[in-house]
Amino acid sequence: MFALLIDDVSNNSGTFGVRIQEINYYLIEVVKSPLIGRGLLYESHYPSYIALGKHLDYYLSDVGMIGYFFKFGVVGLIIIFSIIIMFFKKFIFLWKKQIYKFDFLAYIIYVLSSMLFVPIDNPSSFICLVLMLSLLDYELKKIK
Repeated sequence: MFALLIDDVSNNSGTFGVRIQEINYYLIEVVKSPLIGRGLLYESHYPSYIALGKHLDYYLSDVGMIGYFFKFGVVGLIIIFSIIIMFFKKFIFLWKKQIYKFDFLAYIIYVLSSMLFVPIDNPSSFICLVLMLSLLDYELKKIK
């Protein structure tokens, strides 16, 4: 298995090689508007089609947070990281109060780890994030 990964990386083939090419492509594209990103582009508009990398069969969903950075830029990253920091502060508060809920903790770990690979602007990811924050606030209100 490790030999396949080495071969994939060295020959720039397979899914790993394509992902690296996608990341490079999107990072070059986002430099055109790094502060606010490229926005939500419409595929049927030809310049947007090119910017999205559709002509190369690239997909923003393949590159996780880099896709989010492509769409929303530094401002979007600041917003999402502030949400994550707020979440951790609340979770640490609950932890110090010794309120441990394994199912809740497992759900939180799942959502945070999936944010690295699934764009947060994906409707299902966004719903999971809102649900996670709501559950956290619910637990906080129960102890106050």
